[in-house]
Amino acid sequence: MTEQNLTKLGITCAGFLALKPKLEDCITATTSIGQKKLWSSTNLYNQLHLLESLIPRVTEASAHVWTASTYTNC
Repeated sequence: MTEQNLTKLGITCAGFLALKPKLEDCITATTSIGQKKLWSSTNLYNQLHLLESLIPRVTEASAHVWTASTYTNC
């Protein structure tokens, strides 16, 4: 991407991203949130990993299966 391409797209630089101070503490705190609940980050990862292994091709139908399994109260 060049500056000219970005200008054509209406994209301008408004600043730079910087890491928050005490990043390691933030990561540790958010990792432990909800670990004793059903949809902890670990359980959600395991569920998505399972679904990915069960659905080999990405199609519109597979997207419906992912959505239905995530938002259905069964």
